[in-house]
Amino acid sequence: MVQHFTQKLALVCMVLGMFFGVPLLALTAQPPVAGKPMLVVVPPWASIPAVVSKAGGRIIGPQLATLGGLAVADTPNFRQKLKEAGAWAVLDGRRTALLCGV
Repeated sequence: MVQHFTQKLALVCMVLGMFFGVPLLALTAQPPVAGKPMLVVVPPWASIPAVVSKAGGRIIGPQLATLGGLAVADTPNFRQKLKEAGAWAVLDGRRTALLCGV
C-alpha cells in the first residue's frame, strides 16, 4: 500500500513539475540583457529596493513580489553588481515584464 501511494505521489510531482516548470523555463531561458528588464530574486531577509539601488539600478513595475521584482539599469555589468549586492539570481525579465504590463 505504501509503495502504491509513493508511486502516485511521484506521478503527481512529475505532472506538477511540468505544469509549473515549463512556463518558468520559458520566462527565464534567455540571459539578461543590459538596459532591459531583469527579474531580481533576493533572499527573504533582503530588501529588493535596497539591493537594486546598491547595484545602481531602479525598480520597474507596478509592485514587488516577496522574493523578487523587476529592475533595469543601463550599465553593462548591472547583473554582476546585483549579485554582489545580495541577489540570489538575476534572470531575463522581458517576458515577465510583458505579463505584468510594464
